[in-house]
Amino acid sequence: MYHNNSINNVIFLIDSCSKCNRDFFIFFFKYFHNTIMHGDKKHISLKLYEIGAIKFGSFVLKSGITSPYYIDLRLLRSYPLFLRTLSNYLFNKIRADHISYDVICGIPNTALPIATSISLDQNIPTIFKRDVIKEHGTKTLIEGLYKKDDKCLIIEDVVTSGNSIIDSVKILRKNGLIITDACFVIDREGDGIQNLTSNGIKAHYLLKISELMEILFENGKISPDIYQTFMKMDNYSGKTPTIPTKRLTFSERGETSKNGVTKRLCKIIDDKKSNLVFSADISDLDRLLKMVDLVGPHVCCVKTHVDIINRFSVDFINKLKALASQHNFLIMEDRKFADIGNILKLQYEGGMYKIVEWADIVTVHGLIGHWAIEALKKVSIGRERACLLVAEMSCQDNFLTNDYTKNVCNLVEASGDFVMGLVCQRKLLDNPSFLHFTPGVKLPQTLINGHENIKKYQDDLGQAYNTPDYVISQAMSDIIIVGRDIYESLDPLAAVTRLKQISYKAYTD
Repeated sequence: MYHNNSINNVIFLIDSCSKCNRDFFIFFFKYFHNTIMHGDKKHISLKLYEIGAIKFGSFVLKSGITSPYYIDLRLLRSYPLFLRTLSNYLFNKIRADHISYDVICGIPNTALPIATSISLDQNIPTIFKRDVIKEHGTKTLIEGLYKKDDKCLIIEDVVTSGNSIIDSVKILRKNGLIITDACFVIDREGDGIQNLTSNGIKAHYLLKISELMEILFENGKISPDIYQTFMKMDNYSGKTPTIPTKRLTFSERGETSKNGVTKRLCKIIDDKKSNLVFSADISDLDRLLKMVDLVGPHVCCVKTHVDIINRFSVDFINKLKALASQHNFLIMEDRKFADIGNILKLQYEGGMYKIVEWADIVTVHGLIGHWAIEALKKVSIGRERACLLVAEMSCQDNFLTNDYTKNVCNLVEASGDFVMGLVCQRKLLDNPSFLHFTPGVKLPQTLINGHENIKKYQDDLGQAYNTPDYVISQAMSDIIIVGRDIYESLDPLAAVTRLKQISYKAYTD
């Protein structure tokens, strides 16, 4: 077993060794840690199977999903030695990820023994959130001692949607606790991590359900039929695969919209067979125009950040508009407006950029509600313009909560004459007249080790990526937004062509 003393000894060795040998010991520690963690995953998986904590059949989960397997960690109560071992594994993960905390809180009810075991072994204070306030005694919702602004680490057993954690976190935060991290045993690879991230919670876990199933299969614990059934499931979340209804063509969706820009964009997409937006995040004016000219025939829209462009001039705008006309694409200014209506109006129509005069589409945060839309509409009278509301972002640890996203969706549905859709990470609305635009997309071979099946990657500034096929086929978005994977490519034309083909085929399939 991987004891805490093992980590302490290695850390002490690194701290006390000479500077010239430190790099070697750090390398050794990383190798040591990764090797042991791999052993942990195998031990956990086989032991969970041995005690009957992994069951196969037909089960309805708390999230409402019907699953052919079920993970029942309530059984840990009957195996105290393994409960303690698993809790040690989880605490090692907490230390390895350098999570800071003042108290820990187990989510009722299965995670309570795990949190208690960690508390007893490591002498860490624990608090407990009740489901309802009791009608006798102290009548408190949160039991245990804590102070305002204490950092609370959440402990959970299994995460599918993440809603149990999110619901508890909302109450704990209202009571003055700071919560930035949650640590759990198994990730069922549903929407859990994404939902936690949207609520400002960083996820840490011991193993994914796909890793657990692979270990069981490789060690002869489950049959090939069971393993294949699992692999065909929708994103491993337990959702039985279904044949989706055929999507409307983009032209058909355009006909359902009240917005002229939406109609134009949908026709361009079907005519060019491209639901790809090029994110021209390039500061050099000449290079930007050259790149737009190269990729323009293959994209439905070009997205700019006009305030990063060096040597900005009206001549640049005229050249960009000429390329849009020549190659048949729309122009989106990713301004992400977020101010009171009057300031937003001045930003849109005035200043040196005069965005309303040349951008078919602008992006807007939903922070100030419908007044942002009213301000933009007022400036746009006599012009065919539209806006996209930012409902979700592709950067990790952002503060756009589920409640915020829901409010933005409601705002979109109430403003269909000017709002054409959402910037988001997945399909959020069923109304076909609204389009979903998803940034943070990379081709599979540019991800870790070139593995096609890896869907997520993150740069060193928190930007998270998904593959185009995942975004369109599984997250059910409509349009992908890609920048660096095109303009940083050794062959931008090949990159944009492949992105266009993959994303459009994923939609039509």
